[in-house]
Amino acid sequence: MSAHLDPAHTPRPASLRGVFFDMDDTLLQPRHPHPLPLFKAKHGLPLDQLVIEGIQARPPREQRAILEEFQALERELSATSELREGILELLGELRRQNLHLALLTNNHRDSVEVVLRRHRLWFPLILTREDARPKPAPDLILRALAHFGLSPQQAVYVGDSLADLSAARAAGVHAVFLATPDNTNFVPRHAHPAELLQALRPYLAV
Repeated sequence: MSAHLDPAHTPRPASLRGVFFDMDDTLLQPRHPHPLPLFKAKHGLPLDQLVIEGIQARPPREQRAILEEFQALERELSATSELREGILELLGELRRQNLHLALLTNNHRDSVEVVLRRHRLWFPLILTREDARPKPAPDLILRALAHFGLSPQQAVYVGDSLADLSAARAAGVHAVFLATPDNTNFVPRHAHPAELLQALRPYLAV
C-alpha cells in the first residue's frame, strides 16, 4: 500500500510547532527481517494485527504467558538496539528550533525506558501503549497534540509503518517516513535523518 502526503497540505512555515516520533525502526536502526512476524507465527497470532490485539483475542488462561514473553522480547530488543545514524543531530536541531518533541510508541514503557537509558535520549513527552490505545488508533497523537496545545496542522509525525500512517491520518497530522526495507513504497520517505531535516527546513524558523 502506498503512503502519500499531499504537498498542498504540508504545514506552512510559520505553523510547524511540533514533531512527534515513533521509536522502533524510526529512531532505532531497523531490523530486517523483523522479529515480530516470527513471534506471531510462533503463537498463532494474526499477522495483520498488533501483537497486543492478537494476545487479547486468546483464551484468558493463555494471555498472561504470551504477554510476559512478548514483553521480555521487547526488553531484549531494546537492550540490543542501535540508534539510526543522524538521529541525535536531527533531534538536536529540532530542539534548537524550539519545537515540541514527543516519543509516541506502541512499545511497553519498560522497554522504552531501556532505550532511553541506553542511548541517552530525552523527550518532553513520552507516551506508550499503557497511556492510550496503540497505533493505528490516533489516540497517542491526539494526546500529544492536547498536551502541547497544538492543532493537527502544527505537527508532523515521523514513523516507518502503515500503523504510523493510519494513526497520523486519523489524527489529521501529516506523516513522513524514515526508510526501512519494508516501506519502499511510502511517500515522503527519507533515507537518512539529515534528508528529513532538509525537507523540514522550509517550515522551520530561520
